[in-house]
Amino acid sequence: MALGIRQIRDALISHLMVLGVFDTVSARAPDALPGTGVHGLVAFNRMVPARSSGLDATSMVPIFTVFVLVPLEQEPADDIDIVLLEATDPILASLIGDFTLGGLVRMVDVRGSEQSGGGTGAGLTVQTGHMTFPDQRYRFAEITVPLIVNDIYPEAP
Repeated sequence: MALGIRQIRDALISHLMVLGVFDTVSARAPDALPGTGVHGLVAFNRMVPARSSGLDATSMVPIFTVFVLVPLEQEPADDIDIVLLEATDPILASLIGDFTLGGLVRMVDVRGSEQSGGGTGAGLTVQTGHMTFPDQRYRFAEITVPLIVNDIYPEAP
């Protein structure tokens, strides 16, 4: 069975695009972002074997990062975190609601069932921070999206 990483990435991008909260959605860090609005970015982070793999094949946990970016110069400045969370909330609802990304994965590892030993850790998580990208300062939410894909690599007997 193939991992289907392109289809998985495209499904994540699609989840962001249909929400209607982003001015731009990208699969890579663009050279520049517009100075206003809310921007989404989907990036591959890493991949680890799933602890729940069987004896015949190894399942994998590809981990993506979804960034939600809001320019700090946006007005009113006191609402930047509200704008950020209003864009983050529907992403979480969408990923939890479409638990298998339309059948592409066993599941979004919402609760971190593949924890320990290089696993996904805390599951579907959100961390916020600030960044400069490239010459503009942004408030961001970093959403870690661990996915479990069954039986990718056969194991030799």
